[in-house]
Amino acid sequence: MVKPLAVRGLAASLLVASSALTGQDPLTVVEQRCVSCHNATRRRAGLDLTTRDAALRGGKSGPALRPGDPEASLVLALVEHRQAPHMPHRQAALAAAEVDSLRAWIADGAPYARVIDAPARGASDELQVTDADRSFWAFAAFEAASPPAAGEGRAHTEADRFWLARLDAAGVQPNPSADKPTLLRRLCFTLLGLPPTRAQLDEFLADDRPDAYERAVDTLLASPHFGERQARHWLDVARYADSGGYEFDHERPHAYPYRDFVIEAMNDDMPFDEFVRLQVAADELRPDEPRTWRATGFLCAGPTVGNQENEHTRYDEYDDVVSTIGSAFLSLTVGCARCHDHKYDPIPTRDYYRLVAAFTTTERADRPLRTAPETPAHDDDLALVMTDRGATPSPSYLLRRGNPDDKVEPLAPGFLQVLTPIAEQARYAAPTPRSDTTGRRAALARWLTDVEHGAGRLLARVIVNRIWQQHMGRGLVATPNDFGMQGERPTDPALLDWLARDFIAGGFRLKRLHRSIVTSAFYRQTSSVRQGSTIDDGLWARRFPVRLDAESLRDAILATTGSLNPKLYGPSVKPWMHPDAIATGSTNKWPLGVHDGPRTWRRSLYVFMRRSVRFPLLEVFDAPDATTSCGRRTPTTTPLQALALMNDAFVRDQAEILATRVRTAAGEDDGEQVARAFEMALRRAPSADENERACRFLLAQRARHAHPDLALVDLCQILFNLNEFLYVD
Repeated sequence: MVKPLAVRGLAASLLVASSALTGQDPLTVVEQRCVSCHNATRRRAGLDLTTRDAALRGGKSGPALRPGDPEASLVLALVEHRQAPHMPHRQAALAAAEVDSLRAWIADGAPYARVIDAPARGASDELQVTDADRSFWAFAAFEAASPPAAGEGRAHTEADRFWLARLDAAGVQPNPSADKPTLLRRLCFTLLGLPPTRAQLDEFLADDRPDAYERAVDTLLASPHFGERQARHWLDVARYADSGGYEFDHERPHAYPYRDFVIEAMNDDMPFDEFVRLQVAADELRPDEPRTWRATGFLCAGPTVGNQENEHTRYDEYDDVVSTIGSAFLSLTVGCARCHDHKYDPIPTRDYYRLVAAFTTTERADRPLRTAPETPAHDDDLALVMTDRGATPSPSYLLRRGNPDDKVEPLAPGFLQVLTPIAEQARYAAPTPRSDTTGRRAALARWLTDVEHGAGRLLARVIVNRIWQQHMGRGLVATPNDFGMQGERPTDPALLDWLARDFIAGGFRLKRLHRSIVTSAFYRQTSSVRQGSTIDDGLWARRFPVRLDAESLRDAILATTGSLNPKLYGPSVKPWMHPDAIATGSTNKWPLGVHDGPRTWRRSLYVFMRRSVRFPLLEVFDAPDATTSCGRRTPTTTPLQALALMNDAFVRDQAEILATRVRTAAGEDDGEQVARAFEMALRRAPSADENERACRFLLAQRARHAHPDLALVDLCQILFNLNEFLYVD
């Protein structure tokens, strides 16, 4: 209804008065800072601010405006950060003049002299991606900054200069470098996932050359265990498991070749862009190299319903694949656009289904890896891979509300407009298909890794952040699987961009990136808290201790006792599991009566990952469930963890093995046994106080046990429970 002229004139005069008082037009402030998220078609939190009536109705939290009462108005409370969530969401706060303009406007009755323009929408009311969307930090071109002229005499790498410049600006001094034993233990766990051996430590301590540290880094990077450690991180991101999940949770006996591909790729330092392309389309990119097809196990790794196959379950599988590609490679929650335009990021539903179109002709199957077709296939020569059913593409559709029964229109393959405008996407058109494939996934693979016109810049930012997080305990972006509007902002955008540009310039080589981070001054710092220091706000002014992840803890116990089977690759193993844990499922999904020994004492990377029955020791120490991509494990501290280390049969058995090793080396002298136990478990001698207390403990435990040798077993088990064993300093 049109307002009478007198009313509209009064509203206009009130707005003029508000603007005169503050120098700002309040409706312009609302238009520029609020309505991109709060309009009639993108009502975040149910709120539309484009009209006065809609603002007074409010959203999920009630009316947004209380005309005449600024302090009771929700809008003002949010933009003044008096109430959460602070607004504008994850953007720069409003300037004081803008806030004053809104306050005066609300006090004047919050008049709307005009209907505020919402962001441009298409004729079909779909989200339109704009250049403003592309200016968001994750999608924008790299900052061209060179390393600052800071850190002279203190920087070990060019990246250190960014870090030291920020510390200098804040008037903060970094911590000094840690001692050599601490550094080697840190390096061994972050690069290999294993504690240092006595020989490694002795060699490092004896090396007094200026580049001794860098030499140690290069030795570890060349170790075959490097690939195992790096594979564990990537398999979290890839949601890898050895079973399909859901009620039936069928085993996937030929899933492990994908895991082995990842290990080999990391050890061989395969360029990361090639690593990505092969996981999406190895069969299309290298049709004559069946062994590379193992890489497409990435697409097959997600959970699947095992007892039915229909259009609805197929679209669920497409969603798993597209969502994981978005999370793993681009750190974007692409799957949120399945049923509607993404509520926070510039990802229209149409973009989502254009990505789905690359997979509508695919099928999962166990395929032979042999090169010669006349060679008979053996069971251990099969791999679960994804290929196309043929060269003729299956139709793909835009679905209304994600419902396969409500198809809106056919769609051709495409990519995210926020990274590549529609007009530029033709460059990735699939080549003339072969007789057995559409070539659509190959086009997607090229787009994902194209630095100039595709997603390559974002891809580089994402993996650089993941590697930084691996070594530093947290990323430059604290939400490694979400670089969108809901994610955290980089603590040092210039450093992140410089690392990403350098990574690309270095040929996407991961070992080079690892080396640049672990040889830096910020990686080498101590973790001590200095007197008078404040909480770190992203300055990285000290090292943060990190608890061993679940797999590294189990592997460290096995390595300490000398029980670790170092065999690489091959089928997963099923160690002994308590019958009560197996009985939690509707059917027994783990063998009973397993005898643990060298066959099952392999690295935890090779422990069978069953989605419905996870290995208890790994589960209690926060191993993910492989349902979705896990970019960062959520660390917990619970009584169950202490109870597991005190009562778990595996831990107790390994304590007995360590006690036998200690007794063999030390004889029956208590002091010598304590010294040997500390050296084997912690790679150091006990202090005088520790030695005295440990000897008293042995005497007391012998009096409690019927068998006196169990006292030493108790001591060894205590060492497994120490923070010094559980944490990397």
